[in-house]
Amino acid sequence: MADIILQEQLELAVKENTFIKNGLEKCCEGMKYDFRLSDRILKADFKRPRNFDVASPDDQMQLEIRPGEVVFVMTQETLELPDNMFCQLSAKRKLSHDGIIILGGFTVDPSYNGKLIFGLYNISSKEYPLIPGRKLVAGIFYKLREEDVKKFTQIPMPLYDFPDDLVRMISEYKPVANEAISRELSAIRTDLNFLKDQIDSDKSWKKEFQSGLQTNNEQITKLREALQDITSKLGEEIDTRKDSVSKLTSHLSVLKGIGLVLSGLVGGGLVALLVAWLTGILNF
Repeated sequence: MADIILQEQLELAVKENTFIKNGLEKCCEGMKYDFRLSDRILKADFKRPRNFDVASPDDQMQLEIRPGEVVFVMTQETLELPDNMFCQLSAKRKLSHDGIIILGGFTVDPSYNGKLIFGLYNISSKEYPLIPGRKLVAGIFYKLREEDVKKFTQIPMPLYDFPDDLVRMISEYKPVANEAISRELSAIRTDLNFLKDQIDSDKSWKKEFQSGLQTNNEQITKLREALQDITSKLGEEIDTRKDSVSKLTSHLSVLKGIGLVLSGLVGGGLVALLVAWLTGILNF
């Protein structure tokens, strides 16, 4: 169990510089203390920690958090918590209204000694100015009962500046602005629309191709039927011609026989008689 430390005790801690150092009494409100932004930041553009008061005029122009950027900051206050006290943190509402999300732990363990370090992530579409003294987080302090103190044996590592691993990380960090994300989404949307048009065009082409195949099949069927009809008629014509040729061949055979007979006959009158007789037979 733990008891909340109220405003009077918080003001006394600030005044006597005990567990809250470099604090202001006006930051004590009810049962919480408001921690303020210090003048030291860690920003990708600078690669290394930088103080506001030693920043060049050009650097002063960059003391802001761009959309989609994360900047690490620390508090002006230093904590020296005894082993029977811990602090629970919460982001100031004004930060969330400005589109700033605080990254970091929100519980300060007993016996912690040092600054509070946070990452500030800008999810808005406009720059957020970094102003020393601006309130960041509110802390509620709890005092543990005597029977609970002995349960805590590990002492947190004190922090008075940004740790080396965080500095190495920020030196390689590349902020992703919301505009860049919007451009990527727009490009993806364009590609999807193009793909849809291609699919629709492909469907249209296939439909036209299938329609053309059906028309060709119908024309081929008609042509096959016409060829069959022509073949049938040609067959009938050939059969008729065969009959005529057969009859002609028969007639020629008869004439050949007659010619042989005539060659053996003598006298013109007999020849004339035979010609008349044959003419009647052949119906020429």
